Amino acid sequence: MNSRLVKGCNKYVLLDFDGVIYKNHFAHRMIAERSSRFCSQYLNKCSDYGLDKMHMHLYKTYGHTVIGLQKMGFDVNVQEYNDYVFSKLNLYGMDNEFDNKKEFLDMIAHCNANGVGVYIFSNAPSNWVIPLLEKMNCEVNEGDIIEPIYLKPTEEMYDLVDERFKGDKIYFVDDNLVNFQNLYKRDNWIKIHFTDTNERYGKDLYAISRLEYVKNIVMATKTLLV
Repeated sequence: MNSRLVKGCNKYVLLDFDGVIYKNHFAHRMIAERSSRFCSQYLNKCSDYGLDKMHMHLYKTYGHTVIGLQKMGFDVNVQEYNDYVFSKLNLYGMDNEFDNKKEFLDMIAHCNANGVGVYIFSNAPSNWVIPLLEKMNCEVNEGDIIEPIYLKPTEEMYDLVDERFKGDKIYFVDDNLVNFQNLYKRDNWIKIHFTDTNERYGKDLYAISRLEYVKNIVMATKTLLV
């Protein structure tokens, strides 16, 4: 992606990975099942059905299973979660179901050509993200990824990003609205919800259905996407 080579950036696009760049129902179901099994170590009184529902509730409410378990009072950290959920993966058959490689690469090239840096900003570890991008024939390395030292949507994670980019304008694209909840007082963040519609929700909050529309927002060529 070569975003680190862009000099004098004052705008950055941060892209979530799963659900924005990459989508594969089998892969996401597999990760969800592993995540539910991880939860079972703490929620061992739940039935399998109840465990799946609780796992989904934690994700949708808190943005990540680990944050939800921590809110429930359990002593758990993201490293042990990642070691359990994302270890020993066979990526055979996990090709991207989004037909978005061209618009993804075009968007990066357009942003870089206009002095805008592009990074991947995911809660998933790089040992998940990088091999799947390689399957898309997208060149990427760990320098193009903002590692989740903390997790979205915690204030601590967003503080780290703000410290890294020192008040520059950040265009954050994510498919989970929960991940915007701690950003409304951060005036340098433009929130872009990746969903199935294209509109402007309000000040600094957009909805898009295609990555190519990111260019319009970043370059301020359109105020409403249609």
